[in-house]
Amino acid sequence: MENLKSKIEGCIKGAVMGSEIGTVHASRIGQIANGVQLKNALEEKIDLDNIIIQQKYNTWSSSLTPLIQITASAYIKKRGRIVPEDFAAELATDESLADRAVFWYLDLYSAIERLHAGMNPRINGIGACPDGNICTAMAVVGIYHAKDPEYAYIDGIELSGVIQRKPAAEWAALTAAAVAEALNEDCTASKLVKNITEMTFRYCKDTYYEILRNCTKIS
Repeated sequence: MENLKSKIEGCIKGAVMGSEIGTVHASRIGQIANGVQLKNALEEKIDLDNIIIQQKYNTWSSSLTPLIQITASAYIKKRGRIVPEDFAAELATDESLADRAVFWYLDLYSAIERLHAGMNPRINGIGACPDGNICTAMAVVGIYHAKDPEYAYIDGIELSGVIQRKPAAEWAALTAAAVAEALNEDCTASKLVKNITEMTFRYCKDTYYEILRNCTKIS
């Protein structure tokens, strides 16, 4: 139990750190688009001492960490498994994602506005331009379904549909499944990759082949 608690704590910290640091990296996406090789960009070291300064003066990007807080809050209030309606209710009333008009997060703002207009949460993500923003929230879903990646995948698909559509909903669901799988006592990196890759092939073959293509490009 203590080992599981430690893993969960590490998962939450990792999700927050990934959100904050990833935002800074995303602000320099133009460098990658203008010829910097993807492999080198991923290996580039980030100056953590200046990360707060960069965030303060970065006028176009905002952290996605509130998505983690919103999802966790929905679980805490429900005291159990949440459904799209629960997630949507928390998302629609939270102002932390609406502090600045950010084009990069247009999918979130559009989703929130549609919810305010009365859209059914289960189809609210239809028409969204696929991106990985909703994946940020999936660490919490994976933690709730610890050791049960299949259930985490199912709920990941449903909950991400409040904001996104396929294939982004599939990316998010696989993220939740990976976190749930990682919380197994006997989980190793190789087992995690193997199990989630097999799950990807079973449930979303288009995403599976997309991963293969991208891995080929990087290698």
